[in-house]
Amino acid sequence: MATREPRHEIWQRDGEAAIQYQRCAVRYLLGPWAPELVKCASPCPGDRVLDVACGTGLVSRLAAQTVGPRGRVTGLDILPAMLAVARAVPHGGGAWIDWREGDATTLPFPNASFDIVFCHQGLQFFSDRRATLCEIHRVLALGGRVAFAVWSYIERNPYFRTLADAVERHVGRRRAGK
Repeated sequence: MATREPRHEIWQRDGEAAIQYQRCAVRYLLGPWAPELVKCASPCPGDRVLDVACGTGLVSRLAAQTVGPRGRVTGLDILPAMLAVARAVPHGGGAWIDWREGDATTLPFPNASFDIVFCHQGLQFFSDRRATLCEIHRVLALGGRVAFAVWSYIERNPYFRTLADAVERHVGRRRAGK
């Protein structure tokens, strides 16, 4: 296991940013895709689940409902403000969720301790994706499952393509990032 300190300073935001993330990004952008991500991993009652870069806990809460009270869910994020919001959002039942602060490149868990590892829109932001993937492999039990959601190129993403086209029409091509 690596001994690097978390590089959370580049992502650090105040508590209001985490609240707005929950109100807007989770509700309108991430929320519609999260149930499908959880479904893809086929969680079963009693499974042990890790949600890496859990943010405000959307996938963790969905997984908790699926694995039920015999299951175990851990939501891990590098930002204390995101975890504070995650703890404040109603749980919805199922497994108890252990909210943990930590860096995905140095997961604070024993080998083979999870049946499923989720990462919903986090992998593309990690400073060392290789280290993160090695850590996920290390904590995944034999026969375990992973489910990642990662944005693709704009040409393959109709939502962002439409958004970029609208920005271009209203504020110009350069500001639309084209």
